[in-house]
Amino acid sequence: MTNPMVGLIIFGEGHDFTGKLQKITNGKAKDGHYKTHTCQTTYPTGSKRDLPLVLSSEINGCVHVPWGQFLSDSTYNIWVYKMVGMSDEEIFAGLDYSESTYLNMPYAFLAWPWFGWKALVNRVINPLGEKLGLKWLHHDIHTENNWFTRNIFCSKQDYKSIDTSSGVYPERWKKLRNDLHDYMPDTCDPVDLANVAYDNPDVFELQFQRVDGVIRNIP
Repeated sequence: MTNPMVGLIIFGEGHDFTGKLQKITNGKAKDGHYKTHTCQTTYPTGSKRDLPLVLSSEINGCVHVPWGQFLSDSTYNIWVYKMVGMSDEEIFAGLDYSESTYLNMPYAFLAWPWFGWKALVNRVINPLGEKLGLKWLHHDIHTENNWFTRNIFCSKQDYKSIDTSSGVYPERWKKLRNDLHDYMPDTCDPVDLANVAYDNPDVFELQFQRVDGVIRNIP
């Protein structure tokens, strides 16, 4: 995939420190793979019109990254999805929102502790309560918002883009929006978002993947 179209949703599995940390806190997605990052292809600009760009929330903030950067590291697993059935109007609405709202916004480092709490609830507290028959110990993490809701991180960026795109004609994408709204923008991690895509195959069509160095162009 040398020239991806605008508005594609990308999931990645990184092996750096933050990637390893997210594997611990988030676990695997429903497709059996870890997802530690998500971003979206955006409009080529200026003299780089022949070089597709990606809108990506990195540790240095929300920035434009050359598409080739995602291909340069063969150990970085990626999955690229097209939102099929959505018009340019819908896709561009979400992308325009992210570009105008999040580009150059600082990274939300202080949002990370809540995801540690989320992992503790899902992996320790709730299973322990179920095993011991202690209903009072059960904690509905989906009703909680993040303790820190300022700034941006990757899955929040794409959550808001998909939410805005599907909100142009909400009745058309009712199931997608219901699944997406099981989470909040500040509590949705890359695995959660990947599971939304997995549960809505009529919307998210896999176009390209590279897993363990093996490349597949799907269509």
